[in-house]
Amino acid sequence: MGAETEKLGGVTRAVFSGMMGVLTNSHLWIRSRAMKFALVLTSLLLGCAFCAPALAFDCAAARSPAEKAICADGSLLALDDQMGKAYGEVRALGDAGAKAALAGSQRAWLATRDGCLKQEKVSACLAAQMMRRLAYLTGRPEAGPGPARPLVPLIRWSKAPTKAEQRIEAFVFLAPATSGEKRFNDLVRGFVNDVIADMGGQPERATTVEVMASLPYASARLVSAHLDIYTMAEGAAHPNTSSRDVNVDLARGRELAFADLFDAAAGPRIIGLCREQVLKDKTERGMGDLVAEELQEFDAALAKALPDLSAWSFTADHFSVTFDRYVVGSYAEGPYGCDLAYADVRPLARPGAWPVD
Repeated sequence: MGAETEKLGGVTRAVFSGMMGVLTNSHLWIRSRAMKFALVLTSLLLGCAFCAPALAFDCAAARSPAEKAICADGSLLALDDQMGKAYGEVRALGDAGAKAALAGSQRAWLATRDGCLKQEKVSACLAAQMMRRLAYLTGRPEAGPGPARPLVPLIRWSKAPTKAEQRIEAFVFLAPATSGEKRFNDLVRGFVNDVIADMGGQPERATTVEVMASLPYASARLVSAHLDIYTMAEGAAHPNTSSRDVNVDLARGRELAFADLFDAAAGPRIIGLCREQVLKDKTERGMGDLVAEELQEFDAALAKALPDLSAWSFTADHFSVTFDRYVVGSYAEGPYGCDLAYADVRPLARPGAWPVD
C-alpha cells in the first residue's frame, strides 16, 4: 500500500492509505489512582531508544483548536515534541499492519485529547493527557525505577467492516531475556487473547472489545500491570467491565502470590482493613447497612477474593485492590475496591519478602 502524509497530534506521520475509521468511544471504569490508556487488534509494536524520531511539529500548519492551544504554550509544545519522537520510535520497527494499528490508536487518543477543549483548564488537561500518552508510548511506569529491559506497547486494532471491533493497549518486554520477563509477556498475551476469544464465540453478533493498560509500578524485581476490560455484544442488556492485574516477580520468574508476601496469620488483618473501606463505600453509594446474613456472605466473598493478587496493583505507597462486579455486590452497584497503605501492611509481611524498592 502506498503511504500518504497527514497530521496526527501535531507530528507529521506516515499513515497507510485505506486505513479504517477509528473507535472513539471508551466506556471503561476509570480508577481514581491510575492512568488509563486504550487500544486493539493487529500486531506488536516495538519501540526502542535508538530509532529515528518523528518529524517536528509545524505550528505554521496548525489547524485544529487543540493544535493551536499546544502551539500557544511552550511546555505543551515540548511535550508534543517528546511524544512525536516516542511515536516515531515505536512506528519505526513496525510492519504495515503495526503502523496502521498505531495510527488508529493515535487517532482514538486524539479524540480523547481534544475533549480537553471543553474543560475549564484546557492547558492543564492537555498536559495531563499528553503525559499519559507519552508514558504509554515509552513504557514508563507510574512509580518505581523501571525494569532492567524496556517495556513497550503491545497494540492490536480492528474496526468495521468486520463485526468485531477491538481496541487493545497493553505492554510487553521488548526483548525478554529472563524467565520472569518471558512469564510476564506470556501472561499479558494470554489474557488479551482470552478476552478476544471469549467475544469471538459470538460470530452472529457485533461485538466491541477494549483493553486499556497502565503500569502502576515497575522495577528490576517486580512489574505490576493493570488492565481494564470493556466488552459489549450487540443485543446484550448491558456492557461488561472487569479488570486484571499482572504482578510478576522477575527474580523468581513467576506471578506473585499472596503467600509470597504474607503468612496465613496476616490474612485476617489485611481483610479487616479492606472490609472497613468497602462497607463504608457501600454506605456512601446508598446501599445501606447489611443485615446479618448479607454481612456473612459479604465476609465470605471478601475472604475468598482478597488473597487473589490478580486484583492487586502495586503503587508507590499502597496496594490498590479492585473487585469486579458481582464479587462483593450486585452489577448495579459497580466495582468496589480498597487501598491498603504499605505503612499498614508492610509490618505484616514475611521477612525479606517486600517487593517494592
